[in-house]
Amino acid sequence: MIKKSLFAVFILSVISGVILFVQWLGFEKSSQAFSEMELEQLIKVEHTASGFKIVQQLTNVPKDKDLSVVVPPQALNISCENKSDQCSFRGQLGVITPGKSTVSISYTLKDQGGAAALLLSDWFIKVKEANLSYTTIELTERKLREGTWYSNADEVKNQKGKLVDFYLFERKGEAVDLYWQKEPLSRMTFNKKITVYAPKETVINSEVFSEVKGVADLDPPLVIMTKAHPSYSSATLVLVQDENQLGLLSDQFLIQYIHRAYQFTEGQKWFSQLIQAYMKNRPVGSPKAQEMYTHLQTKLSKDQHEKWKEKILHVKERVLTAEEMDQMLSSVVKLDTHFFTENKNENQLFKPLTLYDTRPVYIEEGRSEVQMVHRNGMILFPLQETLEELGFSVKAVSNERTLLIKKEYDTYRFFLDQNRFILNEDDYGIYNNALQTIDGEVYIDKNWLQKIFLTSVSEQSDRISINMLDYK
Repeated sequence: MIKKSLFAVFILSVISGVILFVQWLGFEKSSQAFSEMELEQLIKVEHTASGFKIVQQLTNVPKDKDLSVVVPPQALNISCENKSDQCSFRGQLGVITPGKSTVSISYTLKDQGGAAALLLSDWFIKVKEANLSYTTIELTERKLREGTWYSNADEVKNQKGKLVDFYLFERKGEAVDLYWQKEPLSRMTFNKKITVYAPKETVINSEVFSEVKGVADLDPPLVIMTKAHPSYSSATLVLVQDENQLGLLSDQFLIQYIHRAYQFTEGQKWFSQLIQAYMKNRPVGSPKAQEMYTHLQTKLSKDQHEKWKEKILHVKERVLTAEEMDQMLSSVVKLDTHFFTENKNENQLFKPLTLYDTRPVYIEEGRSEVQMVHRNGMILFPLQETLEELGFSVKAVSNERTLLIKKEYDTYRFFLDQNRFILNEDDYGIYNNALQTIDGEVYIDKNWLQKIFLTSVSEQSDRISINMLDYK
């Protein structure tokens, strides 16, 4: 009886698991259908004395699949135009189950503009699961007949009629902010990509956007210089008051471009400041970002710096990690480094560039785990590990700021804070940085390793050899 009960429980568990799996699979397919679907939209806007009446039509919509949307915060009288669609709106969130491949949603917005200018932002419905491949905006103006509407979309038509004005805007992707102004504006183009509208007779320095001139795939917003409306900034529209504010936009455009083109792991997004620095050819950003940029400039040769810059500026469309940046830099300098991994936390102390030689080290003809290091133009070896393999004993004394080193009849006492050492009873000075501490370990310069401990260090293309000299 117990076996039958256990078997029944097992069968029910299997059936439940299958049902859950099928439901999950259905959900995944539904989400995938929307995420892979390229929707197009036609937005009809009619502006009258009572406000804006808007009908947003989505096409290529999968039928009978719930579509989640976010409506504008000021939207009123929201409803679906098609009787075959099932619509539910609560606050700014809405769920639509399409009955056909086309969905039409109507709503109204109050007119909150002034007599001189009007900004229409956050005015259209956004679809959460799908990508918008193309947007067409038909704007019929019945109220504001004297001025002009502007947008970051292509203006296909601007027709002034007796009773109404008609505008037709088209663009790839999502809809954009719209801006109307009564005072006429003149159009100017910079770097063949940046469009600026400004009052007539305005003269703008031709080099105002020189720092972004070399960015091939820059996608800047429309820029309008005006005093008719307060300053404003979004991904598609920027309003500035004067040329001083205009001059600050290059940085904003670069940052927007970098955030779009480059991806960094969580906690390492501040590395985007380095990308910006290489685009501007000068240190920018946080103190640590500036220090890293300046440090690499001084430690790499001119040829290495150009190759590194070319590599880092051409890594796009994928997540970039500190480890990958280390690998790219290593391929340029032909030595291993953990520079970006060691500095990936913006709030921790800066660590200088350390380069690790990949050639194997042989000590007294035996293969060693010792690794030669290049730092600040010096070649260094880990002091304790190297000397112990050469037959010395190494011991830290006096709070580990003094090293006691012995071999046979010779005793060395190194004072790490004083740039000197005592050999037997004689006191000797050493150069500054002959001993360096890297990640808590003391390293010694190659030349001083040979002079003080009477060793020979020879470098070949495939190995490094360290041997004691026969001085007896």
